[in-house]
Amino acid sequence: GVTRHVSTMQFCSEPPAFLIDTPGIMQPSLAPEDGLKLALTGAIKENIVDTITLADYLLFLLNRKGQVSYVKTFGMVEASDDIDTVLDAVAAKMGFNLKKQQAASSKTASQLHSAHAAHLHHSTASSQPSRDILRAAQYLIKSYRSGALGRFVLDDADE
Repeated sequence: GVTRHVSTMQFCSEPPAFLIDTPGIMQPSLAPEDGLKLALTGAIKENIVDTITLADYLLFLLNRKGQVSYVKTFGMVEASDDIDTVLDAVAAKMGFNLKKQQAASSKTASQLHSAHAAHLHHSTASSQPSRDILRAAQYLIKSYRSGALGRFVLDDADE
């Protein structure tokens, strides 16, 4: 991107000290976990990190920090470490179902991307719709960003 505006703020008069905000400038390399944390906050482009991987990392953080309000929010019986279980519950609660044509095309796309193949849930019962797991992952992340899953700091105090 292109920096369009640089903001400057003096935060101390003696000695003079300034804060210069230059949007778009980041450290050239990040630790993987730092990159995931930035992606969760929306600070880096959505397409940099796989959505389901990001949702899985969010689930890991929610469980590690004891922020399990997602259980009640999405009609689950108990907390889970399994992202497929959680995303299926999110999709079921929110009505994120694929139409038959979408399910077939998504299955083809998933087969091309083996990392996603396991994340597209197809029910064996014909009366049960196929869940839109990608949309459920996007919704889970959006719920975190809006504060609907609780507000907490991503970094640990000792980091």
